Order: sequence, then structure tokens, then C-alpha cells
Amino acid sequence: MSEEKSSQCLPSQVTINIGTSGVKINDGGQPSAPAVDLTKYVTREAADSLYAPRTQVEALSSVATSAQSTADGAKALAGKALTKEAADATYTPKTQTAAMGDSIRAARAVADEAKAAAGAALTKSAADEAYATKGQVSAMGDSIRATRSAAEQTKAYGEATKRIAEHAEELTQALARNLAVFPRVLRLDKGQAVPAGTPLGTVIVRTERAISNADDLFPPIGEWPKISAADTGDGVRLDFQHPALVPGLDQLKPSDGKWLMTMHYSFPGGNFGEEEAQVNLWTARRYQEEGHPPQVDQGSKIADLTVRKGDHLELSLEIEPKKVDEKIGDVWGVWLDAPIPVLYVHDLVIRKIA
Repeated sequence: MSEEKSSQCLPSQVTINIGTSGVKINDGGQPSAPAVDLTKYVTREAADSLYAPRTQVEALSSVATSAQSTADGAKALAGKALTKEAADATYTPKTQTAAMGDSIRAARAVADEAKAAAGAALTKSAADEAYATKGQVSAMGDSIRATRSAAEQTKAYGEATKRIAEHAEELTQALARNLAVFPRVLRLDKGQAVPAGTPLGTVIVRTERAISNADDLFPPIGEWPKISAADTGDGVRLDFQHPALVPGLDQLKPSDGKWLMTMHYSFPGGNFGEEEAQVNLWTARRYQEEGHPPQVDQGSKIADLTVRKGDHLELSLEIEPKKVDEKIGDVWGVWLDAPIPVLYVHDLVIRKIA
């Protein structure tokens, strides 16, 4: 474009012919305008490709202004921020804070439980009224244990008594069966009457001379006092209620010489099935305390007799009274203790042999 200044703007007539030979301007004889240098100008398309529109520049300016403001704020904030080292020295990490929170919550839970337990706890006076002391419980335990022990012992005694009764019953039946096989033998003096109640089938043996008064033969045990022995009809029974078999004072014999004792017995066995038992055999002495009548007293032990389980067994023993008992007097006898649980003595023959 070209601008020309003049004092007056006059109308003009310009004719532009466009032909093959170029552009021809005919302005009606007016002098032609100076040639315009188009290289100093650009087209709109070129300007759009080379330059930004004012609106875009204004928008960019607004963005830059906003960015500058943000940068200024960030700078101010950065000025207030701590470094990591300063933050570590000043503040607690979140992980540590979380752990402290867990610990605090756990402590609070424990405290709540303790508070609840304390609320449920009894005072000492209330506990004393409601519960027994350890000493009382211990004493009760001792009493219970003692009672249990006594009960167990009583039970054991009861079972033992039951077994004794069963053995006694079995032996009684066996004795009844054996009467026909082993008839009772009753020794009597010549002319002596048969005792009332003597079982049928009893074999009665009479000696030529009176055995009750013989110096070398003890009388039959059927004639001995039954103070400590029970008569069974076939001898005597020794047990805890009948603890000894002893001749009478007037039945003791001279203590000099050697004697042979032969015992016929039956033993049912021990309480726990023992096959053997020990029977204490003592000397019997004549003893008299001043101002009192004479009596038979237990002397020195002669032997421990071994009795074996079975019916109508025999046991023999030689005895020298003055050798086994230094305190024996002029007369002597035997003192036979009861074993456990029972012993049946069918006959006891004691005769002088030397």
C-alpha cells in the first residue's frame, strides 16, 4: 500500500487492463503513482504462519503472569519448608506415631480391663465372708484324705472278712464231707462215759489206763479248757476270737525228759491266698502270784510251726521242756497261738518218749 498526502482529494478515474502482456493502468492521463515495493509486505497467510495473534499473546502473557505468581508462592512456601534432616530432628515419623498410637490403645484396653476387674473384685472382708481360707481348705483336704484312707481301710477289712467267711464256709463244707472219710477219733479213759452230742460214726479209743492222769501223756484236747478255743465237734478252732489252745492247770505234766507232739490240723489258707502260715508254740508254766491262786502262764517260745493249706494234715515236733525254757518249773504244757485267719486242730497228742 502507498499513502500520498495532498491538500485536496480529487476524484480519479483509473482503468486497469489485464492482458497477457501484464497489467496496464490507465488513470485518464493522470500521472502514475510511484511503484510500490511489495517485498516489504507479507500476506495474511504468511503473517499467520510467522506471528502469533495478539489474543494468543495476551493469553500467553496471562499464563506467564499466573505462572510467575505460582512460582512466587512456591518460592515463599519453599522458604518456609524444612529440610529432611531438620524435619527428622524436629518431628516424629508417621510410622513411629502409628506405633505409639497402637501402644496407647493397647494400654487403654489393659487399663479398661483392670478397671473392670477392680470393679468385680471383692474386698477382704467380703472375701472372708464368702470364701474359706487356704488354711481351712488345707485342713478340709487333710480331713477328706484321712476319711478316704479310713474308708479304703474299712473296705479292705470288709473284703478280708468276706474272704475269711468264704474260706470258713468252704472248710466247714469240706469237713462235713470228710467226716465219712476221716471219722472223728475220741480218746476216753477206760469206763468213761461217751460225752453227749458225740457225732454218729465217731471212733472211740479207750486206753488200758487212765490217760487223764498219766504222767507221760497229755489228755485229749477235747478235755482241755475251752476258755480261748472254740469246740467244733472235730477238735477246736483257733482264730482272732479264740486266740490260744492251752491245757488246764491240773493237766500239766512233769517237765523232765523228751516229749513228742503230733498235731492233726486243717488250714484253709491265708486271707490273700497264702499257702502257708506261721503258728507260735510256747511253753505253758505254772505261775502263782503271792496272795493269788495259781494259774497257767505263757512261757518261752518253743518254735514257729509252719502249717500248710489243706485238710487233715499232720505235723510232729520233739520238745525238751527244760532246754527250751530255763524258767520252767516241775510241770509244763504247750501254749498254741492262733494264726491268721483260722486253724482247725483236730487232735493234739503229746507223749513222753525219753
